[in-house]
Amino acid sequence: MLFYASCGCWSSAGTTGFHAPNRLRFCYQARSMISDNRSVLYQRIPRMFGDLALARGDGRYPRLMRALGGVKLLIVDDWGLEPFAPEQRHDMLEIVEDRYGRGATLITSQIPVDRWHDLIGVPKIS
Repeated sequence: MLFYASCGCWSSAGTTGFHAPNRLRFCYQARSMISDNRSVLYQRIPRMFGDLALARGDGRYPRLMRALGGVKLLIVDDWGLEPFAPEQRHDMLEIVEDRYGRGATLITSQIPVDRWHDLIGVPKIS
């Protein structure tokens, strides 16, 4: 239930409360995963990168990376609002590699996929 409140997909009446197509799609996927008793974590890219930067300084970085890598479905929202900084590129690469073969990662963005290489900034990583 906390997931729905955080992504705006659940109202007190128990109905979807946000009508953006991407969010509705990932809400349906999340509901399906939750009903199957699987873990789901919703993260907005700007906040996730901010949390990771703070965690580096206070020693929580490994624990936060484990949390991001350990859920069955990680939903990353607002991809591409700004080009990635070097630290953010590294974090995203580590998250994707940690999740490979262990869980699904759903990325939502209003940026066309063919422009993602420019946002990431390093051809080997993108």
